[in-house]
Amino acid sequence: SRQEIKQKNDELQKTNDELNKFVYSVSHDLRSPLMSILGLVHLAKTQTDKNLETTYFDMIEGCINKLDVYIKNIIDYYKNARAEDDIKEPIEFKELVEGVLKSLENQDNAVAFELDVKQKDVFFGDAFRLRVVLSNLISNAVKYKNPNASTSFVKITVDATEAFVKIKVIDNGIGILKEHLGNIFKLFFRTENSKDKDGSGIGLYIVKEAIEKMGGDILVESTPMVGSSFEINIPNKK
Repeated sequence: SRQEIKQKNDELQKTNDELNKFVYSVSHDLRSPLMSILGLVHLAKTQTDKNLETTYFDMIEGCINKLDVYIKNIIDYYKNARAEDDIKEPIEFKELVEGVLKSLENQDNAVAFELDVKQKDVFFGDAFRLRVVLSNLISNAVKYKNPNASTSFVKITVDATEAFVKIKVIDNGIGILKEHLGNIFKLFFRTENSKDKDGSGIGLYIVKEAIEKMGGDILVESTPMVGSSFEINIPNKK
């Protein structure tokens, strides 16, 4: 039908647009840290001050970590795009969220995590996509903490029922400007924030895509220099 043809054309156009953005982003965001590493290696080779060695190694490590995050995001992007949409496996949310927190424990030891999980019923869903969503949201909350706050926290609440799960990720970080709220889930969107410039611009796009593929939705509320709240609702595929 004409409607199906239009839908296919729209999907192809979206894929083509994303591919064009990907080629540009990969050429820039993969090469940039590599060029930085190369420059630092040349500097390290020519300098004689031993005290500078640690500084150069720290800077090289920073570039490599940035590159690693970007590559992981590309892998998650690809897996999410190719994975089936009807995966049903039993999810233990306490175990799943604790696993995500463990993987992020070295990101910033100054941020306190609060976890509140309520789950009486068996929940069936997609563990891979849930991990990707939580990992990105929690990691961002840590990354964008408020440097002026006396204490920084990230609170994760999970309320799983027979029908659906409601997950909230709440922080007291730097927040998001109102004019950016409508764009944060777009592919490769980055603000002028210095921390944002170092990001991949893929994370929140994957979050939105993964949630939609699980049949759910995501809402965000944020106040600059007060904090942000992301609320996710996903149906139980029992």
